[in-house]
Amino acid sequence: MAERVAAAAKLEEQLRAEAFVRDRLRTLHRIRLGLLQDLWHDEGGDSLTIPPVVEALGYRVERLAEFENERFVFAPEEGAA
Repeated sequence: MAERVAAAAKLEEQLRAEAFVRDRLRTLHRIRLGLLQDLWHDEGGDSLTIPPVVEALGYRVERLAEFENERFVFAPEEGAA
């Protein structure tokens, strides 16, 4: 029973994180991955949830030299699925 509760909590966290990432990237178009994790933590989420969610959503992550090679998450192109 405890395993099912933990699995349900993990799924709920992932679904909430997916909505959070989509919402942030809808308005910003790009954001530093570390900042996105910090913002999610401030919302009460586990910051380690964000990288797998970004990958699952298929968002592009790049290191930008002009920002000391920090990793940035980019919103999908307009019209892209």
